[in-house]
Amino acid sequence: MPNKIRTLASDTLTRERITEAVEGFARRHCKSGTVYDIGGVRGHPYGKFFSDYRTINIDRKERPDVLANAERLPFKDNAIENMMCIAMLEHVKDPEAIVREMHRVMKKRGRALVWVPFYWREHNYPIDICRFTRQGINALLERHGFRIIESESAPYSGFFFVLSHNVRFLMKDPHKARYYDPLLYLHAILCYMSRLDSVFKLEYPHVYTGVEVVVEKK
Repeated sequence: MPNKIRTLASDTLTRERITEAVEGFARRHCKSGTVYDIGGVRGHPYGKFFSDYRTINIDRKERPDVLANAERLPFKDNAIENMMCIAMLEHVKDPEAIVREMHRVMKKRGRALVWVPFYWREHNYPIDICRFTRQGINALLERHGFRIIESESAPYSGFFFVLSHNVRFLMKDPHKARYYDPLLYLHAILCYMSRLDSVFKLEYPHVYTGVEVVVEKK
């Protein structure tokens, strides 16, 4: 049992939901099996949903398929059909430039999945700049020529779902939590109780951990 609780504390409910969103994006929206993941890392589980998963990263240590600054992608105009940008825009000084570059390299009618945090603790990688509301990320993407296909924050807004994150945010390092840390067990209990959120409709539209958006290039 302690090992199960430690495993549960090592990740978040939000990351589980993001994985579901990636799987849905692959199944419903990708016209081909190839997807370029901006800020992605080699060996990430997202790759199992695509026949051809390629990562773009500025950090050589992540061993990306394409080593590049996302503000200056090494692709021709209208070259890429599918893209993802997961939990990355909060770490850059100019998210406008990233989205503008995504639009430049994508083909017309190409689709992208973007995920950004709203309620999240500071996490440097190597810096942590900003947060996005649902309206904010939608406006950013539309401003640069994308059409919103899906925009969803509700799955990230359950009462126990958000409460579990509050507890985890208070833990100094969830990955190294001790068995005697009461927050470890409280977090585990709240994760299990989050199943009640959908049963009793406990979603709150103004408090959510993040937003997932699927867009199409006009």
